[in-house]
Amino acid sequence: GDGLFKRRSRLVICGNYVNSDVEVYTASANAESVRVSLSYAAKKQWHGAITDVSSAFTLAPMEESKVRYALTVPKVVVDAGCASPDIAYMVDRVLYGLREAPRLWGSFRDRRMSRAKLQLGDKKCVLIQMETDPAVWRVVEEGNEAETVALMIIYVDDVMMLGPKEVITEIYRWITVGDEDDKGWTCSPLEWLSREPARYLGMDVRRKESRGTTVFHISQGSYIMELLKGYPQEAQRPSQDPATKESTPAEELDEEEAAIMAIDPELVKQAQRMAGELLWLVTRTRPDVGFATAHVCSNAARDPVAAIRLAKVTMRYLAATPTMGLCYDGNGLPVEAYSDASFAPQGDRSFGCVTTATYGGFAAWRMTKQSTVALSAAEAELVELINASQQAAGLQAWVHEVSQEDRNEPLALRVDNTAACGLATTSPGSWKTRHLKVKARHLRMETSEGRIKVIHTPGDVQVADMGTKPVPAARLIELRRLWGMCTAEEFNDEEMPIGESAEPYSKKPIDYDGSIEFYFLMTIGGIALLGVWELLKWMAHRCFGEDESTVNKAKRLLKIRNQASRALQEELASMTSSSSSDPMFVEPEKKTVTTPRMSSIAGETTPMTTRTPMTTTAQSSGGQTRTNMRTDDDPDLREALTTARDNSYVRLRTALVMSEHGDKVHLVEGCHGLRHANKSRLEKLQVCYYCDGSFPLSYRPIGGQIPEAVRG
Repeated sequence: GDGLFKRRSRLVICGNYVNSDVEVYTASANAESVRVSLSYAAKKQWHGAITDVSSAFTLAPMEESKVRYALTVPKVVVDAGCASPDIAYMVDRVLYGLREAPRLWGSFRDRRMSRAKLQLGDKKCVLIQMETDPAVWRVVEEGNEAETVALMIIYVDDVMMLGPKEVITEIYRWITVGDEDDKGWTCSPLEWLSREPARYLGMDVRRKESRGTTVFHISQGSYIMELLKGYPQEAQRPSQDPATKESTPAEELDEEEAAIMAIDPELVKQAQRMAGELLWLVTRTRPDVGFATAHVCSNAARDPVAAIRLAKVTMRYLAATPTMGLCYDGNGLPVEAYSDASFAPQGDRSFGCVTTATYGGFAAWRMTKQSTVALSAAEAELVELINASQQAAGLQAWVHEVSQEDRNEPLALRVDNTAACGLATTSPGSWKTRHLKVKARHLRMETSEGRIKVIHTPGDVQVADMGTKPVPAARLIELRRLWGMCTAEEFNDEEMPIGESAEPYSKKPIDYDGSIEFYFLMTIGGIALLGVWELLKWMAHRCFGEDESTVNKAKRLLKIRNQASRALQEELASMTSSSSSDPMFVEPEKKTVTTPRMSSIAGETTPMTTRTPMTTTAQSSGGQTRTNMRTDDDPDLREALTTARDNSYVRLRTALVMSEHGDKVHLVEGCHGLRHANKSRLEKLQVCYYCDGSFPLSYRPIGGQIPEAVRG
């Protein structure tokens, strides 16, 4: 039957007649603006929210355009009778597709922002465009522009607001509702920054509050997951290294060699495409792949095969760490820069890396080959130190404009080369380094004025080391921690790793293991070591035996000791049966405890003891029998015992003398047997108190006189 048909058509404006000599530049936020703003917001513990203006370009009028545009009606419309052929339509609003559309929208947007009036309680606040970064607007109190209340970052029609919650709400209300003079714009609902990612400028932005601090996290997990769909083989083989020595191009080809070689244009396009994909990551959230990306870019046109090989290795690393990103906790110096250089790794130009952190969060970095050939490692480090000072100076100006209280803080430059530190300061040098002093003249002047402070940082905590060479996986993990990098999963975890400052450097202590297994193994090891030692001693004894002289000496000493012991026992046994008229004999009381007393003999006071009788009559008889047997063999002993029985002896109270290596005991130091001994090393021995009480030693006076040598 008669059906109803609905036909639609769209008229497309042909813009190839537009003159190309028009100004199209407009200020817009970049990744550095977002990163440095997030670091300052973390220091202030601010909230964050994102919105975008709907159909922004169509809101801007064409009044500021130097060129006015008119649209003629297509011939098909005229033939259909819908329009007259002599009619043209003037363009009153900015159209999408015009080359100057971003500039016209930016001018219109900035004019309205500069007229903003915000009511925050009893305060009236205004928006001021920053001189150092026109894409960032400061919310300040009217009449007091030194203190920043909040920040607003604008990228074309996307707006990020950082500040207290009530300030963000008031800014959004003014943008959407407007006031008496300005009509508001239609915007998307506010998307508050939280643990869930919010997209802004190609980055996933997260925020959380942990341990009394506010932490922001930026990553590009969604972009990486979409990117890996084009590399299924690399996505299935994740790796922990973004670059290895084997995958890094060994040597760059110069232009003449590259021209001689037959290079496939398709491979060049593929290498350039992969380089662009990696650059989008490096310039925003992934400095850990900066070294690999720099080599992919430099070899994309000269050696595309090597560039593609390295890019695929980097893709495997991205597959293992898709949500890796940077954290900003606001803890650190206002501005500090790090620089490092790898001196002539391929025999030509050195490779350097510089990075700058604001309030502990890294906001800018650069990894590339130096433009000139350095003659020494000190020169290469100095070149990167100068580059770091230039990069940090721009961020320092941004910080000084936002935070007035940080104006007096000097710029900290950290380098791990002592020679470069000396060249950059006022330390003296030699004529060989005169040309380097001229190059570092600016740094020397700034350090002397106190505006720059050059600090030597050990290589263990030099964060710029990540961008100068391919590092092992373990070292890369440590460097990522120093950079404050973590995955989104680690960020949402309460035990999130936070980057550490390089200032308090100290050696890492040895890990202490207090487990039971450790002590058990140590005990087993000690027992085994002792067993091995005893086994070696036994084997040595079996193989070599003991020293014959040592054995003979030991036997001789043992024989002397046994003879002396038997003689004393026999003598004392015979003394117990002697007469009570003996001047040295004291009649003991039976069954009494030994008690010391004093006795005077030959004018000297000597300790005496009262003893319990040691033998009975039968024992005395036995002792006498043993004494007779001994005296028959030894005439000297028989004479000594005879003298003792005649009561013509005196108790010996002097110390006995023995040489250092001798085996004889002497009564006096002047003995003839000691004529060859070292008098300073003579050993003096005393008879045991108990032995002296039980077995007293006596001697016979000569001519009735006591010799001087044996007097006490």
